[in-house]
Parts: sequence; C-alpha cells; structure tokens
Amino acid sequence: MTLARNAILSYIVYMKWLLTGIVVFLFALAPPLYAQTNDINTNLDTDVPQAIRNYCLSYQQLGDNSEHTVRLSGSGLKPNAPFELWRNIDNNWVCATDMNGAPLCQSVQGEEIPTVGKEFQLKTETALVTDGNGNITIPQVHSYSEDKKNHFFFAFQEYSVRSTAIGDNPGNKLAQIEVTNGNANDCTAIYWDPEGTIFDALTLEPLPGTSVSLLREDRSLYPESPQVRQNPFSTGEDGHFAFYVEDGTYFLRINKSQYRFPLSTNEITNLSTRLAETGLYTNLYIGNPIVQLGTIEHRDVPVIPSSSAQATSTRPKILSSMIVRQPNGNQTIFGTVTHPKLNLEVYVGVSKVASTTANNYGVFTVEVSKTKIDPLRPLELVAIKPKGVYGLKTAALTQQPDRSVPVLLYPVPEFIEGYIAVDKAILKNAEVRLAIPSLNNKNVLTVQADEKGFVKIPSSLLPQTEFALLIADENGTPVSSMTTASFAENNSEYMKQEGVNLFDESTATVNRVNSPIRTLDAQGRMIFPPPGTSSPTPSQDQNAQQEEQQGLIARAIQLVVTLLLLCGIFGIIWYIKRRTPPPVQP
Repeated sequence: MTLARNAILSYIVYMKWLLTGIVVFLFALAPPLYAQTNDINTNLDTDVPQAIRNYCLSYQQLGDNSEHTVRLSGSGLKPNAPFELWRNIDNNWVCATDMNGAPLCQSVQGEEIPTVGKEFQLKTETALVTDGNGNITIPQVHSYSEDKKNHFFFAFQEYSVRSTAIGDNPGNKLAQIEVTNGNANDCTAIYWDPEGTIFDALTLEPLPGTSVSLLREDRSLYPESPQVRQNPFSTGEDGHFAFYVEDGTYFLRINKSQYRFPLSTNEITNLSTRLAETGLYTNLYIGNPIVQLGTIEHRDVPVIPSSSAQATSTRPKILSSMIVRQPNGNQTIFGTVTHPKLNLEVYVGVSKVASTTANNYGVFTVEVSKTKIDPLRPLELVAIKPKGVYGLKTAALTQQPDRSVPVLLYPVPEFIEGYIAVDKAILKNAEVRLAIPSLNNKNVLTVQADEKGFVKIPSSLLPQTEFALLIADENGTPVSSMTTASFAENNSEYMKQEGVNLFDESTATVNRVNSPIRTLDAQGRMIFPPPGTSSPTPSQDQNAQQEEQQGLIARAIQLVVTLLLLCGIFGIIWYIKRRTPPPVQP
C-alpha cells in the first residue's frame, strides 16, 4: 500500500507541474488574441492644417430699394472668434470693407484682396467677432450692384482640425472639427429691383441693345459719374437699365432702330389691357417726368416696332445661376433669366425633379430634393416661355424657340469619400486641398489620403457652394485639379460597390470599423471585383478576423487536450511499471 500511495502522490505532483506549464502556455497565447481584437478600437490622432468654414448669413432689408442696405445675422459659428465677411454674386467673390475702405479679409493666395469699395461696405463701426454663443449680427451693410443680381453673404472662419485614423488602417482617416457648436445656416439671397425694362409693345419681349439716356429736368444729358457709370445706357439681353442718382426730376430718351417711342394713346390703352391679363411690366413710362423723392422710381418702357414684321422675338436665356447645398442636403438654385415670369424646370436625365416660375424681374429660386439627385449626373436647368404670353400670331414674324438652351449644374456633395486618382492611377498619400475656384482657389481645408489613396471628409468641413479638389503628390508637388463631379465619376465603381452616395451622408462609411480594401495593379490602378462577385466590406473583414481568432482558439484547445491525453497515457504506463515487482534473483 505504501508503494501505491507514493506512486499516486508522485503522479499528482507530475500532473500539477504539467498543468502549470499548460496554463502558462495559454496565457502566452492569449495576449496576441486580445491585442488583435483591441486594435480595431485604437485611435491615432495627428494634427493637420487649419480649416476655413464658410457660413451663409441671413439678411433683413433695411429701407427701400434705393437704400441697398441689409442687416446680416448668422449662428453656429465658433464663439468669441473673428470672422471675415464676403459677398458672392454670380460666383464673383468680394470682401467687405470698413467705413474707411479697408478690406476686412486676409489676402487670398498672396494676391490682392478683391473689394468693390462702397458697393460692399459696413455703414457702422462693427467688430467682426462672434458673441459667446457663436452668433453674428452686423447692423448695416451697404451692398449695391448695377444689375438685378442675387447677393449672397458669407462669414469665413478658421477652425482647428484633426485627422483621425481608426484602427491600424489609415484608410479610415477622417478630418474632424474640434469645435462643432452648430449647424450651417440656410443659404438665401437678396436682389435689388431694376429701375426699368425696355420691351416690345407687340410681343412683350425684352429689348436688348436699346439706348437709354438719362436727362435732367432741363432735358440735358446727365453727366457720367461714379454713380452713373454710363449714360446712355445700353440694355442687355433682359432689356434692363439702371441709373443710381440723387433725388430730382428726370426724363428718359429711348433710341432703338426700327422702333418708335412714345406710343399713341390708343396703343397705350391696348397695351394696358394685355398687361393686365398677363401680369407683366408695371409703372409704364410714356414720356412724363420722373420725380424721385427718397426712393428710386421704377419704370418699364414700351416701344413699338415700325411693323409687325420688325417685332422682336427672342429665345429665353438663363443669364445667371448658382447652386448651394442647404443644411438638410437639398440643393437650391438661384438665378436670373431674360424674360419675366418664365417657367423654370430642373431635370435629371429625362425626369423632371423640380420647377418654379421667375418673378416680374426674371429672378427665380428653385429647390431640388437630395433624394432626386443622381450622383453621376448633373442637373439640367431649362427656362420656358409660358403659353399665350409672349409673341404674335402672325406669319410675318419668325418665332424663336420657347425653350432656352439647357444649363448644366453640378450639385454640391454632402461629403467626400473615395480614391484620389489621376488618369485612373491612384495617388498614394496624396495631399488634397479643398478650394473655391472663383476666389483664386482660396484654400478651405487640406487633408492627406492614405497609402491606398483613400480619403474621407465629412459635411461639416465642406463648403455649401461650389468647390474643387486640388491634388498634390505625397511630396506636395501639384499634380492635378478636379471638380467634385470628376471625383464622383472616378469613384463610380467604388460608390456602386459600396452603396455610397456623396449627396446622402447617411450612406457614408464613417461609422465602419475598417475602410473597404481594394487591390492595386502594378501601375497603382484600382482593380475591382468582377461583376457578380462581392467585394470585401468592413463587416466581411470583421467576420474574417473573428473566424481567424476562433480557429486559433480551437487549435489551442486541441493542443491542450492532446497533451492531457499523452500525459494520462504516460502516467498509466509509469504507474503500472511502479506496481510491477522486480524479478526474483535466482
């Protein structure tokens, strides 16, 4: 019995040390498994250059049209921080000046700051600094333009930006603003009513190329000055004219080849009846004095052709257009057309997605829902004459088309996500600058793509107006520039595979753990999976990692079980040998 007890105790000691070794082995195996899981949630932050956000400002008109003065306000900016004040008319950006004419903005790419003096100037001493809640209030700003143009007002403000890489995959770099204390404001625009329009009394068409002279009360020509830059004034395609003068009594002199002015009494009576039916033109000028007292007097001027064959018929035209992304992702188009009350229609392909009607001055605004936008197609804007309003039913007059030449407009993306490619070749670690082309490529943000050429930029850092992508290689050498439409086209396959729509931020892969992995060929070009096969998505990558971890654990368990069985077998053999008595010596 003593021999058996000693054998059992020896076996227990042996198994204790064996099990201790197995536990140590498992602990040695566990850290790599834990680290492999934990790497997914590791954040790596690196500083990148400043960003500039531009905010649309709301306006309130002060006084009448002659004042050309607005009160500007906005919210959602960085608190207690300076900002710049800019105006945009037809994608022409100018900086505001103070009461002494000094610009209130920094230079753009080292060039002279674009200003227009008193035409965009603060009328009171106002510090351009937000309050403690990030709000803006500018009591009086004078903003004048000779034509009936949409005036947009923006505040530009610098922000500190960080680039965050999630996990060990730099393909998930995401630029983030440190201060996100509000949403962007709705973009709206103000215009000043024109002083008048010259139009054909038979067809009601606006008359381009008409000479309009401003005369004093004594019928002498009013001299040219900083306020009256040209006299006579030659009308453009919309027949519009404008004179910005002090109070007084004035007359107009109209000259147009093969047209007569003024009209007879009967002609005025017939014209007034037709205008009442169509709602076009107001305050007709028929040669009587114009008395201006405090407000600019609006006058529309009818002229009559020498015959119906000489009457004017013009094709409608879109004179200006600008597209802006609103905070909700919808796109608003602002613009002007040649004719009053034209119908405006917006198409994506053959589908009409929005429509509106221009006002009596040819100014319009139309909003397009982001759900109607095709990320790979531009919006097509068309102006159409309303039926029965313009023209004459006579064979002697050659009628021009009722539809304008379409204007293509490219929506402003909600976010940027995809690969930086030039001539289908990926640029690894490319430097990407977001810039405003119409403002000497003013830089609003600089980020760097990862080693696969992949980049993501959220909506909080994108301008609400048109911008371009200026591309440099990893050494900072400029390589190319591209529009957002070109970027979308270059990434059409990626967006199709991943279900990404740059005009719907809910489709962004910002919340995915890893960026989609793509294979590059020897020339650095993207290789996409053949049709009918699925590309590895972040969720598939996670499943693969989990399967690999489970496989490692299963192999470890198999190894432990095998060691235990071997130990048991060797222990039994050792025990049997200890129980067997030695042979008896003869």
